[in-house]
Amino acid sequence: MKNFIIKAIEHLGVLIFPFFVYSTMDEMNQNKSAISAYALSIVFYLMMLITVLFYLKYHSEKITEFIFGKLNKIKFSIYILFVITYIPAICAVYYICIYKYDPCSFQNVNGANFLERYINFFYYSLGIFFMNVNSSIEASSPYAIIFSSTEMISSFIAIVLILTNYQSLKKSH
Repeated sequence: MKNFIIKAIEHLGVLIFPFFVYSTMDEMNQNKSAISAYALSIVFYLMMLITVLFYLKYHSEKITEFIFGKLNKIKFSIYILFVITYIPAICAVYYICIYKYDPCSFQNVNGANFLERYINFFYYSLGIFFMNVNSSIEASSPYAIIFSSTEMISSFIAIVLILTNYQSLKKSH
């Protein structure tokens, strides 16, 4: 139970950290010049890339544990569910920070308050992750498009390469 609480706090920290970075950078540069927008996007992109790579590594470790019998099917299914919902949740946080900084980065964003916008961005992010974009939100700035593309690549790695091949990986060992 103690290990579960520690892991939950770590994952929550990863989810909240982009807001901290956004707040810090926003306070540093109140004029919101084009240079600061690109600096924010570079910092956010590197953070997102590191986070996504960490969760893909985390997921591949769980696949390895499952292959070698160290993890039962129920726990493995929970980890799969966690990773495929947590990566879009993290990406939605980045999208909402980018939108808050520059509302022109995304078009057709609905929602009057933070929770409604987060739900819309989460829906958009799930659509990207599962390669079925039904959301009306569209990335319109170069850095928003790069973020969306990175999420597409990570979903390809997580879903197509790992999840669809785990049975064949198990048979090979």
